[in-house]
Amino acid sequence: MLQPRAPGPALCLAGTKEHGMSGRSVGPVSINIADEAELAAIAEIGLQRAKRIIEYRTRHGEFESIDELTRVAGIDQKLVDSIRGSITL
Repeated sequence: MLQPRAPGPALCLAGTKEHGMSGRSVGPVSINIADEAELAAIAEIGLQRAKRIIEYRTRHGEFESIDELTRVAGIDQKLVDSIRGSITL
């Protein structure tokens, strides 16, 4: 039988591998659908680069390749190579 839960903040375990979970790494983050928080949570991306990724995506449409990230200001090939395992299209 379930016991009533004590008052307090709820624990949310929602999210999917495809979409990631803000603040928690559960699999590759889609650079085509991730929001600012999900992108910012990727190591070495941070808030400013996340904003620029979304701005680029809004202006140019979905990324066609991971390497296209190098067209975003502040992201070079070395950075793309270092985060490649953490991102997907």
